[in-house]
Amino acid sequence: MMPGLTASELIRIAVGMYPSMKVLLMTGHPGKASFASRDFGDDLQLIQKPFSPSDLVGRLEELLGGEEPQ
Repeated sequence: MMPGLTASELIRIAVGMYPSMKVLLMTGHPGKASFASRDFGDDLQLIQKPFSPSDLVGRLEELLGGEEPQ
């Protein structure tokens, strides 16, 4: 939990500043992150805790689609 902003609000601000930004949202509360694909489309992916390091790498590769990090 973040004081003052929801994850959705923070993502909207960040993507507003950097439109090509891709986001991987990590949560331990999947029900509260249901806005992810509905509100942000393919530029936002969700990973649920617990996850392994290889799960994280796989999700990042999927999200970036072979792009080099900037």
